[in-house]
Amino acid sequence: MSGAALKSLRLTAFRGSSGTFALPFEKGRHLTLVYGENGSGKTTVCDGFEFLAKGEVGSLAEKGMGAGLKKYWHSLGKAPADVEVVLTHSDGSSCTGKFAGANPVVEPVNNRPLIELLRQKQITALIEATPAKRYEAIQRFVAIDGVEKSEEALKSQVTDTKATKERALDDETQQFLALHDQFEIAGKPGGGKALEWAKAIAAEPAEDRSAEIAALDNLAGAAGGLGSYPALLGERNTAVEAAQNKFAETEQALAKALEAASSAAAETAELLKLGTEFLHAHPDPEVCPLCESAENAPGLAASIETRLEQLTAVSTAQAQHQASKRALETATSALDELNSNYTLSLQAYASAKSGFAWGTTVQFPSNDPPEKIEELAAWLEGANANIEDWKNREANLRQGDLQRLAVEKALERYEAARTRKDEAERLLPHLEAAPEICVTTRQAFINPFIPLTHVEQMFSLWAIVKA
Repeated sequence: MSGAALKSLRLTAFRGSSGTFALPFEKGRHLTLVYGENGSGKTTVCDGFEFLAKGEVGSLAEKGMGAGLKKYWHSLGKAPADVEVVLTHSDGSSCTGKFAGANPVVEPVNNRPLIELLRQKQITALIEATPAKRYEAIQRFVAIDGVEKSEEALKSQVTDTKATKERALDDETQQFLALHDQFEIAGKPGGGKALEWAKAIAAEPAEDRSAEIAALDNLAGAAGGLGSYPALLGERNTAVEAAQNKFAETEQALAKALEAASSAAAETAELLKLGTEFLHAHPDPEVCPLCESAENAPGLAASIETRLEQLTAVSTAQAQHQASKRALETATSALDELNSNYTLSLQAYASAKSGFAWGTTVQFPSNDPPEKIEELAAWLEGANANIEDWKNREANLRQGDLQRLAVEKALERYEAARTRKDEAERLLPHLEAAPEICVTTRQAFINPFIPLTHVEQMFSLWAIVKA
């Protein structure tokens, strides 16, 4: 519907206007009074507005003719197609009502006027109604939907604000308890209150302790890595000593085996094996196959077996001696590797110590780790207290960062909850009063609206005009 003022209403072939009738509205006026003698067209004007607004003609609605009433909407001697009702606004927009076949059509729909008519029957009902029922007769003329929605919205806002206040109060309590727990864990420093302590922590400039934490971790790791060397040194020394003993043992066994065998045992071994094979094929020779003498033939096979056993013992002793030699070399290499790794560990400790500007809170042993692993155990015993202090400081710094973060988060949530609660408490009295103000104002406007004496005066005026 256009928001502009009415300019004119033009009726053609509609009800009592058989020709074309135009009703202009005076510019700048909020009230238009139409008066005239009976049959002068006042009802036709009202029917024109109702036709545009609702597609109805209320003055004929109760004639008991049903759908047949539509044939009386157009003027006598005119057809439905001749009907045209046009409402024009001051901004140039308009709304036109016609018939499409037997049905009224109004275009554009958005420009249709919003109207309510109070006819004689409704005025009579208003006069006769009890005071409590009079509003029902005129409520069509009082647009209070927006007021009622606003009142409901205010009531809903009161409920929501109360819920917000309760939630904020719960959050505030929970975060305060969390702060108090942190305060207890910290040992109640300063003997003050948890909230004051938390605010003081949050107000302190945040220090970046990550570099010192990393340096302490590196230092403690480097020092801790030295701790395994004494035990490893003992293991490697024991392994070297055992390998040396085994090597000496196999060396002696090899010497004895060589003494029992001829010096050319290695060269004659193949020849003796061939002799064994020959004697196996000829177990009872009459003469020695080498010297062809009869006196050397008896016992020749047993003599060859003895010589071969001696050669086997030498071979076994040599294999064991080689194995013990390799084991000694491996054990010695492992010991050398341990010493090399120890040198690297000393360098790592020196780098960790010199790689950070330590404050007075970090103390070091009176001297650096010894160059010889054999002397390290004594140094570690004296340095253990310092190493534990480094670890504890690192843990405290990490815990301090975590605690500060937890305190700041809890304090932030506490203050946010408190702000929400305070805001809700500030708003609630006004929100609770607003619906009452709306209801009181509305009732003050509605209750005295058109008292009975005014209705009687209106009916008398209508009767006079009608006459």
